[in-house]
Amino acid sequence: VTTDVCQDCVVTAGKVIVQRCPKEKVAIVWYDECMLSYANQSFFSTMDESPMVFMWNMQNITEQDQFDQVLGDTMDDLATRASNDQSANGQYVKRFATEEANFTSFQSLYGLVQCTPDLSGADCNRCIRVAIGLLPSCC
Repeated sequence: VTTDVCQDCVVTAGKVIVQRCPKEKVAIVWYDECMLSYANQSFFSTMDESPMVFMWNMQNITEQDQFDQVLGDTMDDLATRASNDQSANGQYVKRFATEEANFTSFQSLYGLVQCTPDLSGADCNRCIRVAIGLLPSCC
């Protein structure tokens, strides 16, 4: 997202979080463009498997076994890439990866995984793999 879109999202999230959670010590708001969270304790570089947000597509899959294979391979690759992500100088880590995989000759599967950049590679990998493990039961 652009800087302006991010800034607008954070401003909106800030207003919403104060309205909906006025007396909470810990709160988090997710939008497609940003995430805003606060707590009365430091949460930087600390992995937390909750809360979770699931988004899904309600379309049916005709070839479930093939889809499961493509999905599993894609998510495994994305988890590895995001958790091993490093900049050229090793100073900035994005902890983000996307992929387009061919499901059929005319259908694609789009994948995205993301961790906050303050997490270690090992924690990022573990968090993504926990989420991947939930895919069969949630979606």
